[in-house]
Formats: sequence, C-alpha cells, structure tokens
Amino acid sequence: MCVCGKIDDYNDCCGRYISRKEVADSPETLMRSRFTAFSLGEVSYILDTERIEKPNTMSDLKAWCDAVTYTKLDVISSNMSQDNGEVHFKAYYKEGMEQTILEEHSQFIKDDSQWYYTSGKATTQQVVDTPTISSSRKMGRNEPCWCGSGKKFKKCCGK
Repeated sequence: MCVCGKIDDYNDCCGRYISRKEVADSPETLMRSRFTAFSLGEVSYILDTERIEKPNTMSDLKAWCDAVTYTKLDVISSNMSQDNGEVHFKAYYKEGMEQTILEEHSQFIKDDSQWYYTSGKATTQQVVDTPTISSSRKMGRNEPCWCGSGKKFKKCCGK
C-alpha cells in the first residue's frame, strides 16, 4: 500500500510522481504525493512542487522529515478549477512518542500543466494522548498500533 493511504502500490501511486515519471493531474494527487515525499524524506520533490512566499530550505525540510514519522492521511475534501484548487486534509504524525494531527486547507495553482502547493492554513493541530500501557501488560506485537495508523504495533511504533 502506498504511504498516502490509497490501495495502490507505491510505484503505481505516488512513486510515479516522486520519481518524476509523471506530473500530478490534480491538487489532491499532488498533496498525496507530497505527504508521501515528506514521509520518505524526498526533500527535492517537496521543494520542486511548491511555490510559497517564504521558501523552505533543503536543510530545514530534511531536519523535519528526519524528526517525524507520518502515520496516516485522511483527505476530507478536494476541489479544483482549471488553474487552482484546494485540499482539506488531516495528516497524522509522530514526533518521538507524541502523536499529532494536523488539519489543513491547502491551496494549489496550476502553471504550465503542473500543479504546485502555494499555501496552507492549519485549522487544527492537536497532540493525541499516548495511551498508557500498564506495567502488568505488555503491548502485543500483533496488536493494532495505538497511533491509529492501521498497522500492527510491531510495524509502526514498536520498531
């Protein structure tokens, strides 16, 4: 499964955009591929697909990608016209053992047949309490992860 949450294989989904074999055909597709790029640390793709007022630096993005682990993406809504669009989403990520949900309305423009991220307005950012596991009970490796990623604990937070 691709990191963006689609059922497709990575190479048939976001991988084709991150590898530059194709360009995203909609704001939602670009947003999903950027989420995947953030989770994989593909900083050059992130920089190449944004046109923002205060550009990110490669070192800042790399530090951010190294510091967090993205666990889930929920697209709430997406719309577009011929040359602009908006995607409303929730991105779930961990920094250390702290789980955070970022809810954002992102803006996109289309220029010369390619979509670009231009800005985002975070509507909610909340830290989710980490569940306490009693010392008398060990978290099972095959149990669903507490972070809500849908993965088994051993494949997610239990690494």
